[in-house]
Amino acid sequence: LNAFAQGEEIKSAKITFEIKNLGITVDGSFNEFTGDIRFDPKDPSKSQLRASVSVASIDTDNKMRDRDLQDKKYFYTEKYPRIKIESTRIKSLGKDQYSGIFNLTIRDVTKEIEIPFVVKQSGELRTFTGNFMIDRRDYGVGGSSFILSDDVHVFIEVASIKK
Repeated sequence: LNAFAQGEEIKSAKITFEIKNLGITVDGSFNEFTGDIRFDPKDPSKSQLRASVSVASIDTDNKMRDRDLQDKKYFYTEKYPRIKIESTRIKSLGKDQYSGIFNLTIRDVTKEIEIPFVVKQSGELRTFTGNFMIDRRDYGVGGSSFILSDDVHVFIEVASIKK
């Protein structure tokens, strides 16, 4: 867990996901996170959030599946080692509620997505939580499948302290 040179100090990050496979929900996480948070709750339009995870850090509680997911058919870790996300616009929706437009890059595909999120301040600690859905096939992950859902639900929770 580390942060880019500027912005808030990241204390913890939890990036998890769920996808249905053969009708059963499979969940997993990415355990290596790098991020840069510059957040101004008074003027969210001046804020910038960016992060990436190492695809090699994927953990679905099944080592064989984790290896398969790193192959060319899925994430192609050898060629595309990181999943990246970067905000382009952030706006307030009212008390602690925000919405961000982000560029999400998986493999060699970047798409704009909207992510609603909540920011809670507790003393020095600021926690960001949000979740969103993507279609894995929009990013060239896994191809067509009758047994694997196209929809992936992603959950993000990051805690930081302003430097």
